Amino acid sequence: MYKAAILKVLLYGCETWVLYRRHVAKLDQFHMSRLRRIANVKWQDRIPNTDDEVLDICNISGIEAFLLTAQLRWSGTSRE
Repeated sequence: MYKAAILKVLLYGCETWVLYRRHVAKLDQFHMSRLRRIANVKWQDRIPNTDDEVLDICNISGIEAFLLTAQLRWSGTSRE
């Protein structure tokens, strides 16, 4: 549900965005906070956002992978 609804709206038009590191950091912060809520991971569990454990629990990629895939697909260089 998260992938189908929230990420599609969040990343709408991202193929044409000029992305700076601060933009990716904000998107990643939102992405990880939603995944933590979905996976019921609390701050007391002391799992940092840099750790891939939350991504593994939810079986989903990081936000940078979604952005790169979308930009490569738009430019026609993706393998998908």
